[in-house]
Amino acid sequence: MKAVIQPLAWGIAMASILAVATSFALAVTSDTVQAVEHSHGHHAHGEQVSISAPNGQRWATDPSLREGMSRIQDAVQQALPSAPQAPLGATEAARLREATQDAIAYMVDNCELPAEADAALHLLLAELIEGTNALSQAGRREAGLEHIVTALQHYAETFDEPLWR
Repeated sequence: MKAVIQPLAWGIAMASILAVATSFALAVTSDTVQAVEHSHGHHAHGEQVSISAPNGQRWATDPSLREGMSRIQDAVQQALPSAPQAPLGATEAARLREATQDAIAYMVDNCELPAEADAALHLLLAELIEGTNALSQAGRREAGLEHIVTALQHYAETFDEPLWR
């Protein structure tokens, strides 16, 4: 009887520890995303912000922006299903969500962009955050991935990213 109960008790204990750790991780990442959504602003509310740089130019980047967006691009590549028509799995969506949230936090914490380029970046961050939020819902995972891919495309179109050309 001990041979049955002891492994079962260990399994329950490990599951409890995992549940607590997961809850903590979700709380931390949720707070990070909320902080990005509310605190990293240089422009006034109601002010129109354009993602496009003037005169057909591209916005300058800084090292943290290039690094963060490259991390997200890598995470998307790793999350994509091997079969083209296969849906995005729960595990892959969770990994992509975590990697994207971490990259967003990194970019915000280390941002050195001029105010106008930073304001344009905020539009991309909003798209990324919308994507990460959708990834946590089973019925919206594909939409979440689409938001993230769209933000990556807009980044390549509007920021002067020499490695993505």
